[in-house]
Amino acid sequence: REAFLRLNPCCLTLLMFPLVDPVAKEHADHGQIVLGYHGNRAHIEAMADTVTPAIEELGRRRPVRLVCITNAAKHGLPAHGLPDPAVVEVEHVQFEPGESGAVAPSFAAALGRADIGLVPNLLPVHEHRRALELTASDDPWLAYEPFDWLVRFKASSNPGRLYPFARLGVPVVADFTPSLAQFVDDGVTGCLAATAEGWLDALDRLAASAELRAALAHGL
Repeated sequence: REAFLRLNPCCLTLLMFPLVDPVAKEHADHGQIVLGYHGNRAHIEAMADTVTPAIEELGRRRPVRLVCITNAAKHGLPAHGLPDPAVVEVEHVQFEPGESGAVAPSFAAALGRADIGLVPNLLPVHEHRRALELTASDDPWLAYEPFDWLVRFKASSNPGRLYPFARLGVPVVADFTPSLAQFVDDGVTGCLAATAEGWLDALDRLAASAELRAALAHGL
């Protein structure tokens, strides 16, 4: 909507949601925590500096499996961004389209096994410190700091990857982009994060408590 307001103030936003039948999922404490992801390989590769280190650290604290649903048959597996298989078990599931806008039963079954859903959306900013310096103003009143935020995400980012988790009763941790923050009230309907430390904090709290996972899934 923001991208098109410069052309026309009458913008109608159509949210693109895959059709998923609702499932009443029961969360319980068990040995292995299953993390779920669905989407394209680009967002997995973009997880390398934030989400992936958090997943690996979580894997050092408890048994973790990552279920990735992508169209690997068409686009191949991610070149990087996946956690170290020595620390986190990774399971790849081929995406299969459903009929008439609905997801395939295999998609819902695989994603529904997740205890926590991952919804990354940020894109990497190379030479982050250098980029901060180049985009800073000389005005001292702005009080720029080296730890200020500089984020990049797709203008076309949408909450479509979040919606299936909501329908399947799976709580989510999501990057703090606007389209996701419209749905995720941090700590109430899910968790928002941006750094490796933020992702680890959210994942660790959810992994430790079936009660919290159930509450945030219900909120979403």
